[in-house]
Amino acid sequence: MKLALHNYTNAYPIVECLKQHKIDYLADVPSKIINLLDSGQVDVALVPSANLITREDLLPLLTVPGIASKNKVASVLLFCSKPLKEVKSIYADTDSQTSVQLCKLLARYSWKIDFSWAKDINSAEAVLLIGDKAMLEDKSSYIEVLDLGEQWFNYSGLSFVWALWVTKQKEKVNEIENELSKIVKIDKKIMDSAMDRAVNDGKFSRDELEKYYRYNIKFNLGKNELKGLEKFLTSPNPLLKEGAIN
Repeated sequence: MKLALHNYTNAYPIVECLKQHKIDYLADVPSKIINLLDSGQVDVALVPSANLITREDLLPLLTVPGIASKNKVASVLLFCSKPLKEVKSIYADTDSQTSVQLCKLLARYSWKIDFSWAKDINSAEAVLLIGDKAMLEDKSSYIEVLDLGEQWFNYSGLSFVWALWVTKQKEKVNEIENELSKIVKIDKKIMDSAMDRAVNDGKFSRDELEKYYRYNIKFNLGKNELKGLEKFLTSPNPLLKEGAIN
């Protein structure tokens, strides 16, 4: 079984599970993972949840741990150079996909603002960043910083699923899901190994990582996560009419 996933800090516990079982995988930024699955380079991929909005051929493996958040996610942030209600242009990180969909949905139905996507980060009034880049950005230089996980929770009262495992192999979906569920089991030993690896990267302190993994990121997809996923996937999303920006 060939796998693909992104290699941000939030996926390190999943990566450690794969390493423990000596399983090789391909890594890329979230928005490009689906290409590895479509090209046949892998059998299973941890893809942004927004891929499921328009792709009926993707079969979700919902019993396998993915990437979710109950409230604040801390790694999907909108950095505003002026108050949110005054923002007219947003630059989106090219790594993003689900966050772009979510930002547009929140802007229309929760924040009640209209904006355009900026092509140049220097001309934008707000910047949408994901992953390690979002966590490392200096928040003190912005007027407002919005956590999209928290904004979704305030809007829906539900958790948000950022990424989940999918396959396109209908005839093998049960076999693949069962096998992957046995491999991706995130326990304390795995979490400790993931934190050790992240600390060695030199980006975050152990205290920061413990807070992030304990309070921001969830891996098991329970009832609340699945309800949040269903609401996100079935919500009227104006971005689909306007086309993708990446």
